[in-house]
Amino acid sequence: EDAYRHMEQFSCNLRIYGSDSYLKVFYFNDEEAALIYPQGFDLGNRYEKNTVHRIPDGLNNIQAYKGEDDEYTYANLMFVVTKREYPFTASKPDAEIIMKWLFNIPADERVVEVRNILIR
Repeated sequence: EDAYRHMEQFSCNLRIYGSDSYLKVFYFNDEEAALIYPQGFDLGNRYEKNTVHRIPDGLNNIQAYKGEDDEYTYANLMFVVTKREYPFTASKPDAEIIMKWLFNIPADERVVEVRNILIR
């Protein structure tokens, strides 16, 4: 979906082509950034190629939210798929830290897709 209500659960399906891979999903806007998927103990899961995967997988919950005083907000979701596991360990990430991590991964080992969603 391209639009969500405040506190609505985010979900999507994705298919990875080429080779079994690792997935990370980041959230960022003008004020904050975070690794939102996977969470906790799932950080090193390998995803099968040519298979539809549901994100989140039922063990994790991702909710869309906006500020209390905001009529609406936009959020960027960045999906990063890598051939090998590249840990993301920043304790207080921001967009610059996320991009530095991303560009340290060789270009032939990563695929990136960014989606902008509306939260109302």
